[in-house]
Amino acid sequence: MTTPTRSRVCTSSTGARFSRRVKEEGESAAGFDTLRNRTGHRAFLMKQIVVLNAADNVATSLMPLEAQARIEVEFDGERRTITVLDAIPFGHKLAIRPLATGDDVLKYGEVIGRASESIEPGRWVHVHNVESLRARGDLA
Repeated sequence: MTTPTRSRVCTSSTGARFSRRVKEEGESAAGFDTLRNRTGHRAFLMKQIVVLNAADNVATSLMPLEAQARIEVEFDGERRTITVLDAIPFGHKLAIRPLATGDDVLKYGEVIGRASESIEPGRWVHVHNVESLRARGDLA
């Protein structure tokens, strides 16, 4: 029998408070990152974002992210830390690579839009800075 997961209030390196889903003993580790706490015990933290394809330049948030939070992301064969620059709602996108005005925005390895302004890693990627390219008669 597995012990249910629970949320734990944590403090980021910038002092921001946030809630993380913590894996309890016996629960599958799928979808969790493994860390060791100060006493050496393993802790499992729910992933904060997901990159759906190696070609993507955006990731999807799996929880609300506060501005100035630091998140870990793995792409191009490396694990990197990105500082979240805008509050990102659950399920929304954030840039993981720099995008210049006019660059294609890639999610699922597919073009989902075009950057309407420069977007730096950690910025919220949404309708205010991305122009949709789908279902537009003027681009046919």
